[in-house]
Amino acid sequence: MGNSKRGQLTIFIIVAIIIVVILLVFLSLSSNINPISLFNKPESLGIPERVEGCIENSTLDSVYFLGLQGGYFYNIPDDAENYGDLYIPVYLDEGGKMNLPSKTVLESELNLAIKEILKLCVGEFGEEESQGYVITVGEVKSVNLKIGQDFIDVNVDFPITMTKGTNSKVLESYNKRVNFKFAEKYDLVYEFVVEQKKDMKNIPVSYIAELAKENNFTVESIDAGNNTELYTFVFPEKHIGINYMYNFFVRYPDE
Repeated sequence: MGNSKRGQLTIFIIVAIIIVVILLVFLSLSSNINPISLFNKPESLGIPERVEGCIENSTLDSVYFLGLQGGYFYNIPDDAENYGDLYIPVYLDEGGKMNLPSKTVLESELNLAIKEILKLCVGEFGEEESQGYVITVGEVKSVNLKIGQDFIDVNVDFPITMTKGTNSKVLESYNKRVNFKFAEKYDLVYEFVVEQKKDMKNIPVSYIAELAKENNFTVESIDAGNNTELYTFVFPEKHIGINYMYNFFVRYPDE
């Protein structure tokens, strides 16, 4: 009886030793798992929140710049005037021809601007790397967006790889809704240009004053010479302490 129990105990010990050996061999041969890093996989380190914050800031930076250049970032139309460091399009020429960017063009230009600014916003990850992480920031692969009436939805493919020891984690896709009424502001500009087109020899002062009052914005205009007037619609929304401004030119016919 005693010998039988000792025999069973010996078998259990041998089986336990075999299991431990097999586990150690498996861990030593695995290229992705080891006894130390198994319980120390990289967390997200707040990177998704940081990138989403940058998407919002980059979108607002971009939409503010587009406003200053009449809806354009790179692809400025031929009929545009240089004003300071800006290139501002002529939305209505002396012959009554309208040349406003379409919604598709606005989205394309905003896409280009966000893609240019986003990586600069994300910057470096010195604090995380001081904790033993290696952060590899890739290129912004794509930006897809939709301009709604009172929002801008932005989807970004932007790979960021976190590595610690033999473990790594890739964060790639981000989505952010930015609350900004870009389309609404553009529609007010469009409405004024349509009204101005009805009579190219007179500025519709009463109309524009009523439009501004009803929609809570102000209008500034500067005589740029050569029968050309620079209009700036100034809205109360602020980003980095600056009111939102939308610029465009109207070129009037000779009197």
